[in-house]
Amino acid sequence: MAAPYVDPLPQDPQKSQGVRLFNINAKAWTAALALFTDQFNAALDWFNDRVGFAEIVNDPNANYTIEDAHRGEYRRMTRTSAKTVTVGTSSETSAIIWNFRNAGDGNLTFLPDGVTITPNAGGTLDVPPNGTVSLIRVGLNIYDLTGQTVAAE
Repeated sequence: MAAPYVDPLPQDPQKSQGVRLFNINAKAWTAALALFTDQFNAALDWFNDRVGFAEIVNDPNANYTIEDAHRGEYRRMTRTSAKTVTVGTSSETSAIIWNFRNAGDGNLTFLPDGVTITPNAGGTLDVPPNGTVSLIRVGLNIYDLTGQTVAAE
């Protein structure tokens, strides 16, 4: 004997056989999804503005001056001789991190211009070839230099 036919989506919800669990309002769902997407993208923008994903910059120049707009970058100093990074005064106090790699020959030297830069214990403001450091603003015109620096004599 064949099983009786059961309409899986009957028009009368009272006669539902348990197949339909809820009724979707497509317009409301679309609006809610759009709102969620907008809020998620706004939160992601906020996060990227403060933390961000590192942009890799290959810099062949002999000199570079720190800029707040370049925060979070991974700057590879590729010049094949000595190079400098100048750190000048700023009215900003928010913590910002810049990352550097001395990807060329010759030392990479950080030059304070009206600011205080504190290197690692026993270190200098010079980064040897293939050394990687982070420069962190910790207060008004006060910076920490962490990573691989040339040892102080």
